Amino acid sequence: MRPVVEQHRYDVFSVNDHLVMPPDAFTSRMPAAFRDRAPKVVEGAGADGRAFLALKQLATEDLEAVGIQGVAEALDAPKGDAWVFDGKTFPTSTSSILRSWKGIDFRHIGSFRYADLEPRFYDAKARLADLDQDGVLVSACLPLVDFPSYAGQYFVMGPDKELAHAAVVAYNDFVLDEWCAAAPDRYLPVIVIPMWDQQASAAEIRRVGALGARAITFPDDPAKLGLPSIHDRAWDPVFRAAVEEGMPLITHVGSSTWLPPMAPQITMAAGFAIAGALTPIAFFDWVFSDVFERHPDLQVVLAEGNAGWLPWGLWRADYVWERHSGWGGRKNPRPPSETFATNLWGTMFPFEDTAPAAIEKLGPERFLVETDYPHPDMSYPDTAAMLAQTFSGLDDEALDRILRSNARALFRFEGPSRLGR
Repeated sequence: MRPVVEQHRYDVFSVNDHLVMPPDAFTSRMPAAFRDRAPKVVEGAGADGRAFLALKQLATEDLEAVGIQGVAEALDAPKGDAWVFDGKTFPTSTSSILRSWKGIDFRHIGSFRYADLEPRFYDAKARLADLDQDGVLVSACLPLVDFPSYAGQYFVMGPDKELAHAAVVAYNDFVLDEWCAAAPDRYLPVIVIPMWDQQASAAEIRRVGALGARAITFPDDPAKLGLPSIHDRAWDPVFRAAVEEGMPLITHVGSSTWLPPMAPQITMAAGFAIAGALTPIAFFDWVFSDVFERHPDLQVVLAEGNAGWLPWGLWRADYVWERHSGWGGRKNPRPPSETFATNLWGTMFPFEDTAPAAIEKLGPERFLVETDYPHPDMSYPDTAAMLAQTFSGLDDEALDRILRSNARALFRFEGPSRLGR
């Protein structure tokens, strides 16, 4: 039985959810010259369970050896759909479209079929019922990991950059004209950029900024995508445009499509756990850079990064900054903790029970909440109950800051004050 909670007290501005592009989203928006080469869905071109795990380079022998029920059937399930773009195939993933946080198992391994999807995954109006049920006032929807991935990084991978640029514009037009237009007070417009061309990226930020965009999804480590690192001044036009348009960067964990080296026998569970270390790595990169000295108003959100590690991360960063700067070099004149307090934002799940200690240590001023709908770490449909259990010790002012008012101010986006549930 779910606990009885003060529902409206826990209504939330979620800074990290995900949208599913409908199959015709690109073909209906690409210029005529590129329409035949637009990203498209190909039925049956995805991966079955076994191929999907091989694609992720995660071992299954341990799972099969202990005889988990249903593994064999799930691994050999028929292939689902895939996106195809500029000569590359990107299989869909059933784990990207969960119905709730409960019962994640091997039924969610492999590719999904669009023909089987419920409208709430790809239709913004249909999703509103889930937002209302879950107490989500505003939802910032980033791209689906399947395609074009968290920062639109799959657009980077093809050889034809003119085609890719057109696809970026089409994606952003879909977000602005269809997804967010379905409920302008409920969906925060988050856009992607043609990041291989920083001048074109700055121009796109200004174009969509004039149309109401409020945030930019940006890779947590662009160097891993073969792009300049955040230390390279090549990004200055992008950072400058983001500041001028008042649009924070949202760096989603895994948005540079890499994982640290791992043993070939590693399990899926260990792989998921290790992926969580990507955000601290990105955090250290940002706070030891001089980006915020050149762009003091730039704001960076560490999406799906968790919060419990931040007190340690700030202690470690300040310690190294002070003790090792004499021989390790120092790009930033301020301690990293000061940079965090003015330019970076931590995020937390409703069920993250290490988060209250981080808030107590650091204060509520730089924290935001995310539900991750409809991904595997989501809290739907029990977000309010989870928040009530995790954050029951916070006073009303601190709770309001992390659930709503911090995000409203950061993104300049009010949204409703409560839901009529």
